Amino acid sequence: MSEPEINRLREDLELIRQAAGLDLPFNRRDVWILTPVVCTAGALIAYVGWSVPSEYRWVAAFPAAVVIGVWLCLARSAHRGRAAEPVRWREMRYGLLSLFLFVPMFVGFMFWEALLEMPPAAIATSALFFLGLALAWFGVIDRTRRYYIGSALPSIVFGLAIPFCDPPQVRAGAGLMVIAVGLTTGAIQMWQLRSQWRNTDAN
Repeated sequence: MSEPEINRLREDLELIRQAAGLDLPFNRRDVWILTPVVCTAGALIAYVGWSVPSEYRWVAAFPAAVVIGVWLCLARSAHRGRAAEPVRWREMRYGLLSLFLFVPMFVGFMFWEALLEMPPAAIATSALFFLGLALAWFGVIDRTRRYYIGSALPSIVFGLAIPFCDPPQVRAGAGLMVIAVGLTTGAIQMWQLRSQWRNTDAN
């Protein structure tokens, strides 16, 4: 078999591997862009939560909006390159669906909570704890989504800590949780990428 035929066979096998879901749903560029953006946003949220009066806490929405904007730009690039990286685009597409589905539900739930005068700490504790458990479960059962555990652990820990904190500590802790999510998720993703490269080189 000639060298061009071997290269073509390798390319075909790579496309089959991606289409079968054996490839990771992110690339190195995603990690290097999102990790510092998420950590910086978390630091700003923590600063606003600790230093800014509670009536101005809505300012913390701006760093979160920047993270969402950067992620949407990456989703757009994934859409443009969906032929070469179908798994990455599929994961981004699921993320877009979750964003447009759950964000309005979350905002509506917060309004409903305010109308019923429910204790915010109890709601946040339950929501973060069970969200963390769900993310951890997906990270355990799906090899390509191990990085979900990077979001799960900080969510669980922060959720359990909320009842022991006063409101400024909770707001600052939310920012620290975002920093932890960015660092742990980025570290797991880099480990997954290195493992994939080692397996590819071995083959």
